[in-house]
Amino acid sequence: MYTKITANLFLILLLVSFVLSAPVSQDEACKYGYDYLIGKTYVFDKDRDPEGVPPYQLVHQRDLPKNHRAYYPDSFIILNYDPSRLNVHLNDESENKIIRLSCG
Repeated sequence: MYTKITANLFLILLLVSFVLSAPVSQDEACKYGYDYLIGKTYVFDKDRDPEGVPPYQLVHQRDLPKNHRAYYPDSFIILNYDPSRLNVHLNDESENKIIRLSCG
């Protein structure tokens, strides 16, 4: 009886480890590891750090991959698709809060 329980437990653990180690889809690979940026303030290299925002809440343009672009909802962007490019969606020009990340 214990062998059957142990075998079932082993299969469950094997299945869970397989699900948890599933590879990131190719379409989402560019943003893998950057989700912690959502809600932080994006700072363009030409701008100064905003006053009153703690340093740990800031994300500088120079700290992200060279192949990224940051834009506002009403920005004009070229629709050329590059799966390795990280798109940083900002809420508006007064706050520069990162609201979403995508690839392309």
